[in-house]
Amino acid sequence: MKLAMRKTTFLVIGLIGMCGVMCAVVTAQRSSAPPQPHADRLPTISAPRPNRGTLVEKPATAMPIVPAGFTVSVYAEMRAPRMMVYAPNGDLFVSSPATNTITVLRDANNDGVFEARGVYAGTPPANPPAPPPAGQRPAAPPPPGQPVNPDVNGERLGASAPACTPPPPFNNRGPGTVAAPFGLAFHDGYLYVGNTGSLVRFKYTNGDLKAQGEPEKLLDLPTGGHSTRNVIFNRAGTKMYVSVGSQSNNNAGEDCRRAAILEAARVRFVPIAMTSLATVIGLIPTAIGLDRGAEANRPLALAVVGGLTSSTLLSLFLVPVIFMALAKRSDQNLPA
Repeated sequence: MKLAMRKTTFLVIGLIGMCGVMCAVVTAQRSSAPPQPHADRLPTISAPRPNRGTLVEKPATAMPIVPAGFTVSVYAEMRAPRMMVYAPNGDLFVSSPATNTITVLRDANNDGVFEARGVYAGTPPANPPAPPPAGQRPAAPPPPGQPVNPDVNGERLGASAPACTPPPPFNNRGPGTVAAPFGLAFHDGYLYVGNTGSLVRFKYTNGDLKAQGEPEKLLDLPTGGHSTRNVIFNRAGTKMYVSVGSQSNNNAGEDCRRAAILEAARVRFVPIAMTSLATVIGLIPTAIGLDRGAEANRPLALAVVGGLTSSTLLSLFLVPVIFMALAKRSDQNLPA
């Protein structure tokens, strides 16, 4: 009798201690916001006065200057390359929004000379725009006091600017395409591509020089304005980040996805629940004493089943609810 009461006491103390640890984790993870700017302390907004340069031809022998002991050589000639990323097998993937292509270069022996090159995905435009001629100077900025491109940038509202506009539903999966690709990221057997108007992914196997098929669209993104969309995963591979530039430099009330970094996380509910459920079901025969000689292992099985069940419920339901409540309260306390 005393032994049973002692086991019950230890179980209650363990549950209380677990709840305390989880509450401490939630408190430590409270969202903290940096100090917010005050409207009455912002400087006066004025029209920008860009100092544009003049385009000149690149000298044929011009090369970057590097420290002693280093050399620079031309690895590949291609038009308008923007982003580069290594595939898991070491192939180099290069995006070019201007040519609407993703190029792959393979240097198997790492000697600085690629042995294979191909267009992994995308179709170059039939009539690509010609680069501006050398010596041409861009248009002069407007006179002082006149907004730069007012039809696009709008009025300079400053602190009185309206909030961003909530976007329409954009988590629209379906068939995708390659349209001005910029960001590239490999993750879990896929190549993720940040188009100017969508996020897509290709099924990828090490050594692919050509896409296995058409891409799958994961998200719709706003088009126009700043068009580059970069893609990156966190170190654990559990979250993906997509950058979206603003529609203009000064236009208020834009889509809330503008001038922002979108965060996407994989749904972890099913893997956690399935793993915990499989363990609990496997220990039930021992916990209820059906196995031969189960009397010796029954207390341990009961403790594991009870602890795993309670911790799973806490992790999936109670902790997120407490975290969201604290985060909401923290947001409400932010200065206006």
